[in-house]
Amino acid sequence: MIRSDTYTIAELCRMSGISESTYHYWKSTKSEFLQSVKTAEASRNDYVVCEAKKSLIKKVTGWNFNERKIVTIKQLDGTAKEVSETVTTKHYPPDTAAIIFTLCNLDPEHYKQTSALRVGVSLPEGERKPAIMRLPDGTEIEL
Repeated sequence: MIRSDTYTIAELCRMSGISESTYHYWKSTKSEFLQSVKTAEASRNDYVVCEAKKSLIKKVTGWNFNERKIVTIKQLDGTAKEVSETVTTKHYPPDTAAIIFTLCNLDPEHYKQTSALRVGVSLPEGERKPAIMRLPDGTEIEL
C-alpha cells in the first residue's frame, strides 16, 4: 500500500487493522518491518519522480489530447441510442514557467533566475563622493 499510493500512516494502519502505536512500535523494534517500509517508500518516491519528469516533458514540449464526445438520445423504451460521435484533437502549448524551470535547473550555467537588482551610477573621477550609510543609532559609516 505504501508503494502504490500516498496514504497517511493513520490511513494505512486503519486499512491494515492495527493502531498507529503498533505501527511505530514495529518500526522501532522489527528491523525487517522498518526495511520493508523504507523500500516501499523509496519505490513510491521513484515512481512519483518518474511521473513528474514525464509530466514536465509534456509541459515543456506541449502535447495533444483526443477528446471524444458521444451524443446519445433516450428512446421511448428507456434505452440510449448513440446519435453521433465527435473526436476533437486539443492542443496544449508549451508552458513558459515549465520551460524556465527546466532551463534554470538543467543548464544553470546559461540560464539563471536571479532576484538581485544592481543599480549603479558612474560619475567622472573628480565628482565621485563617498557613500555614507547612517545606522539607527545615528552613527555614519563611509562606504
